[in-house]
Amino acid sequence: MLRFAAAGLLVVVLSATAVAGSIERVATVVPKKVLPFPVQELPALDKPKPGRPQTILLTGLDHRYADGDAPSRSDTMILLRLDPEAKATTILTLPRDLRAVIPGHGTAPQKLNGAWALGGAKLLTRTLRTSLLGTPEDPFPINNVVSIRFDAFAKAVNHFGCLYSDIDRRYLVRPGAGYAQIDQPAGYQLLCGMDSLAYVRFRHQDSDLTRAARQANFVAEARNQVDAGDVLLDAGDLLDAIGPFVQTSVRSARQLLAVAKLAVNLTNTPTKRVELGTILADDGSGDVLTTPAALARARRDFLRPTVVRARRPTVRAAGRSRG
Repeated sequence: MLRFAAAGLLVVVLSATAVAGSIERVATVVPKKVLPFPVQELPALDKPKPGRPQTILLTGLDHRYADGDAPSRSDTMILLRLDPEAKATTILTLPRDLRAVIPGHGTAPQKLNGAWALGGAKLLTRTLRTSLLGTPEDPFPINNVVSIRFDAFAKAVNHFGCLYSDIDRRYLVRPGAGYAQIDQPAGYQLLCGMDSLAYVRFRHQDSDLTRAARQANFVAEARNQVDAGDVLLDAGDLLDAIGPFVQTSVRSARQLLAVAKLAVNLTNTPTKRVELGTILADDGSGDVLTTPAALARARRDFLRPTVVRARRPTVRAAGRSRG
């Protein structure tokens, strides 16, 4: 759900047909509109080489339910892989309730979204790179991090004139139920602002796994509805609206330009959602469990995706057959 913003992500995911001159213009604007991570909070990242693959970590921060000055948790975590040599642009959504060992906080697994509350982008990135998807000896590659508060998501959807999504069923939480209210009918629906946010965040009657799949589908559908040229032309207005709610590890126009050009070269590359094999814990906690084998498989499919293309139908004409 988060690919709408930030320090390059806006251009990375949406700028499919942009010309180089427009990209360069936007690349100079974005770093001035969004907030960089303070140096002391900047996570350890892999420095990307020009034209080489990049992995971007997108996090959605839930400030609405924070109690006073209590730290937020990363309510949504999505990894996006841009690889010019791969057969697909891959997306891996990590469940917020996934049990993981958080470095420096004991050996007992905790919910993954707690890493941000304990140490922000620095600790969450370290957890993914050296504990969950990699090891200290073989860290999982992450090149950039973007954090987006949910306020930005609603504003971005409205900026694009709202977005259509295929709603599988009716989602209903009445006012006063103690949860974020929603009344969203099934079908191909146009979602705006807070309605779109309520839909992608809904989990009252679903597991975290179901919500993660819903968010990934929304990302894929939205990508096809936004005109890249329009985004580039009015990027300044959009960034004025969402910039205060975004933080990024991208600290210069040069960094952003490298990511944006990589994205443009992947215009015709399909998007593939990588599945992480998980199950719900049977102890009533609502936690999500996985296995080392499932994590290794997800890492492999994310970094080296394969796409099975549909076989072309045989066409028969004048007594001859052609593939």
